[in-house]
Amino acid sequence: MGHKKITDINTELMAGQLLPDGRRKLRLNNAERKDLQRNRMIERIVAMFLDIDNNHTRAEICEELGINQKRLKDITLSDEFQEIYAQYRVELGHDPRLQAAQIELSDMVPQAIRTLKSLINAERVPASTKLEAVKTILKLGGLQEPKPVKTEKAEVMDFLREAGINIEQVNVQLPAELKKANQFITVVPKEVPEDQ
Repeated sequence: MGHKKITDINTELMAGQLLPDGRRKLRLNNAERKDLQRNRMIERIVAMFLDIDNNHTRAEICEELGINQKRLKDITLSDEFQEIYAQYRVELGHDPRLQAAQIELSDMVPQAIRTLKSLINAERVPASTKLEAVKTILKLGGLQEPKPVKTEKAEVMDFLREAGINIEQVNVQLPAELKKANQFITVVPKEVPEDQ
């Protein structure tokens, strides 16, 4: 069968791991090793804080990991700790089968996309099926039918109607500038016949 060529390997996974001469860098350097060790320690600390079976004290955690109280405090205040803690907290108490099912579903996404694409491109697929595939793709892509835009006045009227407010007469206070301008306007009252 032969070995895979460097070009056949997923380039995203290998990003940053190729040397200038095209060879792969497989070993960790000191900085990477140090980061991974720190992440592993943070995960262990989080796991001990969130242990559902045992209540570990800070002293026990320090002893288990061979660190002092100050280092433990510094780690628990870090952004990395907060992120991993939040992630573990969400997963805490969930059935591992649920997580396994979610992983299985996410693994099926590329195949589902290929199936949708083949439905759209196939010649013998009915137009109604193609239309449903297109709608699904647009929905998953976040592109949905735009909703008609209402004017601000219409939105206010809808809001008032939903709140049970019926407005028959509106009194508006005029700003001072308009009141001054209003002095120069003469309003002629409508003549009412005398016999009424």
